[in-house]
Amino acid sequence: MKTLWQRSMLILVFMLGSFSLAWASQKISGVVVLRQAACASVGVSDAKLTIYSYNGDGSTSLATDIYRNAALTQHVDQQGLDFIRSNVFFAWEFYVPDGVRRYDIVFSEGTITNKFSLTYQVPFPDGYINVKAPPYNAKGNGVDDDTEAIQKAVNDLGIVGGGTLYFPNGFYKVGNPTLSRYNLPIKIPSGVTIQGANGGTASTSLGSCRLQLSDSAVGKTVFQIGECQDRMNIKDIVIYANSSLPNWTQTVGVEAKGAAPNSTYHTDFKNVTFYGLGRGISVVADLVNDPVQGWQFDSVKVDHCVFAICDVGIYTHVYNTDWHISSTWFFLPAKVTGVTSNGMQIEKGGAYLIENSFGGGGGNWLEALVSSNITIENSQCEGTTNSLVFKTVTGFEGDYSYPISILNSIFGDPIRIQGRRTFTSHGSLYGPTTFSTLGSGVRVYSFGDRFCYDGNNPVLNQNDPSQVCAEERETDFGGAKVIFRTGQPADGRAKAGAARVGTDFEIKNDEEPTKPVLTVMAPNDYTKPLVRLGQSSFFYEVRRDASGFLSFTGSQDPPYKGYRFDAPVQLPTFAHASLPSGTVTGGAMVYCSNCLRNSAPCVVGGSGGAPATIINGVWECK
Repeated sequence: MKTLWQRSMLILVFMLGSFSLAWASQKISGVVVLRQAACASVGVSDAKLTIYSYNGDGSTSLATDIYRNAALTQHVDQQGLDFIRSNVFFAWEFYVPDGVRRYDIVFSEGTITNKFSLTYQVPFPDGYINVKAPPYNAKGNGVDDDTEAIQKAVNDLGIVGGGTLYFPNGFYKVGNPTLSRYNLPIKIPSGVTIQGANGGTASTSLGSCRLQLSDSAVGKTVFQIGECQDRMNIKDIVIYANSSLPNWTQTVGVEAKGAAPNSTYHTDFKNVTFYGLGRGISVVADLVNDPVQGWQFDSVKVDHCVFAICDVGIYTHVYNTDWHISSTWFFLPAKVTGVTSNGMQIEKGGAYLIENSFGGGGGNWLEALVSSNITIENSQCEGTTNSLVFKTVTGFEGDYSYPISILNSIFGDPIRIQGRRTFTSHGSLYGPTTFSTLGSGVRVYSFGDRFCYDGNNPVLNQNDPSQVCAEERETDFGGAKVIFRTGQPADGRAKAGAARVGTDFEIKNDEEPTKPVLTVMAPNDYTKPLVRLGQSSFFYEVRRDASGFLSFTGSQDPPYKGYRFDAPVQLPTFAHASLPSGTVTGGAMVYCSNCLRNSAPCVVGGSGGAPATIINGVWECK
């Protein structure tokens, strides 16, 4: 029987309810389900349940406040409860006094032992706990450590399926091991909302509701979210650490960690200030159980948050994660030795929508390695080392399938993109040298973008003339391949910029058979060609000259190779009386339909006509 038990999977289910006795008490009941590899007979006397209670100082002892079903008169055997066997389901129940009680429930059968920790409390009104209220009694005075009070309250909310843990104004110190029996991180279960009184600001005041990491806890993580969880929220609070301490870059505000194939969903951060942390939010895989980093941490929303003086504001290192970041600020620390200073760092990721978000100072506003679907809309940064960096390492050279898209945004600092990347931009403003370091593997699609300030703006012209559109710049995208870029008409000091197409181009007009497929129109500037065709440095130009002729010329130095046709060339036909005169230049050729061959000048006669060439102003027939 022992062998069969060892091959079994044990599931312990708690069912919480209430029961009225002569004394105030609460019933806790559940079942142990044995799923065996084969049928077996399990003896009742072999299975035991032992209850231990916490003594308040971290130690435990056999519970003395546990009672059996009210229909039975005997007290619980101090050595454990016998199970009532029903097939392979073992039912159990006991009663506890009102108030918070913490128990270890130990199930044993022979040499097999399974331990379950249970925190029980009379159900909270509307799933709400004030962390300063009894029995938790957090101080929030910035001196006493509140780790234990916070973790106990979070645990109790988790037991009843979630709820709100409210932090009134105060400075809640966490992480001092000499003042608390509970160690960081504080684990947030499903359905729990951490709700502060206010989310502070990026100023020195940092608001009046703060979780403050003890200086002795540098390098620790404040909150942790695990796998198989759903609906965790952190709102209106400051998570603070001292960035002047050594090794401060190892400190984490909120860490999410798990392994595939498990998933965690719906995590929201709203009005939260992350200050002085190595990583504000960090999402990583449990590499022992998930070496390919496929854990899913999905549907993450960061709204109206501030990441101030964080080594990295948001860090992701799992493939299956998607984010919506909106109305969020990144104030980067100074970029010095040992400090990364990145607002967002995507080592691995899935999909990111970043909108209406801003930042400045320090290092890179956004840095990414593995290609992800990244969309940036109505956002801006300034004063950074780089606006965006998309780097490569061996084995991660990028992927054209996952585009980087920027819409209606402003980035003046460099954008450095390397590897195989698809970059699209719509209606955004960049500096003259923003894209000077794009790699040759980057494909660019630019629609209605500007690469300098408007040349008609006198304030900008005076204050920052280096950013003014003073000339057309053909190197806006560095070494990247421009697949498409819309043109720009001349305005003020800015010259017109041509539209560019960097791939095969096909024009069709199947809907309007009477209209031209392609129309090329230009002002009456005879120095400007209508069409330029070429390969490498050699090209042909088609233009209309001052005399009215449409000319076709080549850029190759004389003697020209000439022009070759693989079919007969049809010359225009004129009768002798209609041969062009006046401004016709020498070398013009037509066909005279009624001219005599070998006549100079051409005369009427013969049959079939003759080719005619103008020489020294006279038409001569050949």
